[in-house]
Amino acid sequence: MRKLTITMSLLLSLGMFFACSSDDEVAGMGNGSDFKMMNEEDFDSVYQVKYYAQNPGLNMKQGYWTPNGFIELFPQSTPPYNLLVRWSDEQGKKAIDYILEKNSDVMTKEAYMDSENEYRITSNIYFESPYIYVSSYYKSSEWNRYSIVVLPQIMLKMKDGKSVETVIKDYADIMTLNKEIELKSLGLYSLYLFDCNLKTSRALLELNADIFQRDDVEYSDFNTYGDYDF
Repeated sequence: MRKLTITMSLLLSLGMFFACSSDDEVAGMGNGSDFKMMNEEDFDSVYQVKYYAQNPGLNMKQGYWTPNGFIELFPQSTPPYNLLVRWSDEQGKKAIDYILEKNSDVMTKEAYMDSENEYRITSNIYFESPYIYVSSYYKSSEWNRYSIVVLPQIMLKMKDGKSVETVIKDYADIMTLNKEIELKSLGLYSLYLFDCNLKTSRALLELNADIFQRDDVEYSDFNTYGDYDF
């Protein structure tokens, strides 16, 4: 098996999306007496961690646009929650290690594939911190299990005659151009991969929807993980 990073619209158009795990929920983190009873929101000033009994995005309409319309995504509504956590610096690594140690009774972690800056965490509580990026696991009407994870990256294609420099300028505070991907050999134009300085998957999905509807952008999509046999 090989790890790929690929956008959702391409995955769905090819009918090829497979999650890194086939389990809807991870065993061993049930709703027993060890569940830490939380208020609607608890705050830890160390690393500014917010804890929630439920995902705060449950009442928000989340998803992404395709040429055929809007695809709604639904995060897990009950624990245990599967979460992708990514950090970009040493402070982020310290933050997630602190969170895990302090909540070891309701959280477990595993390294996410071969990455050095990601964990997959199974937890009976949802949490966020400005030092880390947290993605829920989602399902959709097209893919009816919680197996879609949102990476903090957006890939877009500009309309003919439009420059990517306008996007770089307009979103300079939250997006950085990572690389240009040349696909001319496939009869396509360049794609542009951006790294996004956001802290939650719902914020990333909102940004992606905003970019998709720009007049100068042909399409925009978030990145996700998929496993494929070759």
